[in-house]
Amino acid sequence: MLLSGDDVTQLVLDLGHRAAFEREDFLVSASNSEAVGWIDRWPNWPGITIGVNLHGPAASGKTHLGSVWRSKTQAVWVDKPISSGDLVPGLLGNSRSVLLDGFSADWSGEPVLHLVNILMERGGTLLVLSREPLARMDIAPPDLASRLATLASAVIRDPDDALLVGVMSKQCRDRQIRVGRDVLIFLVGRMRRSFAEAARMVDLLDRVSLSERRPVTLSLARQLLVRADDQQIG
Repeated sequence: MLLSGDDVTQLVLDLGHRAAFEREDFLVSASNSEAVGWIDRWPNWPGITIGVNLHGPAASGKTHLGSVWRSKTQAVWVDKPISSGDLVPGLLGNSRSVLLDGFSADWSGEPVLHLVNILMERGGTLLVLSREPLARMDIAPPDLASRLATLASAVIRDPDDALLVGVMSKQCRDRQIRVGRDVLIFLVGRMRRSFAEAARMVDLLDRVSLSERRPVTLSLARQLLVRADDQQIG
């Protein structure tokens, strides 16, 4: 069926986007400077710990920092539970660094314990990214809990307005969205203050501006807030 004229429904072709994950792309503020410091200091981590647990809310930059650390260490990146301990040697190969991304108490503990034990034998290092600090998790088996208890802990806290504006500006650049700082300041002053909400608002800006073929202006931002609150955008 051919569509034309005023009856055409604007169809958005989602070509995706590539997020920039270099160190210089990460915005540093008081809310995340502790975590950034650990990544920047590697490999000069204290000898009393086998690694670090970076924890904080969703979309706070944990994976970005993990990517920076991985580029330094050539670490094996594990972002889902390991189903069996038999898979661990093949997963590790000859690596001496491992990144566990999105770790939680729901992960099967025995394979992770096997992984950590091998890593300790090699004198390697471990970076664990999680929403909750490991100390608050009910981790099993006890041997794994005791191993992970030796990790240093660094928190990424909820962002301030300046950081949210910076984060949204970066996300817009990743998507090649042209947006003025005044628009972002307007949105940050009226939306829920969280990294996840910042990502959601940028996604909505992108989708609405594309579907309606409109530049990202204060007028569009005002309408977007109303439509988002009314749940008119799917």
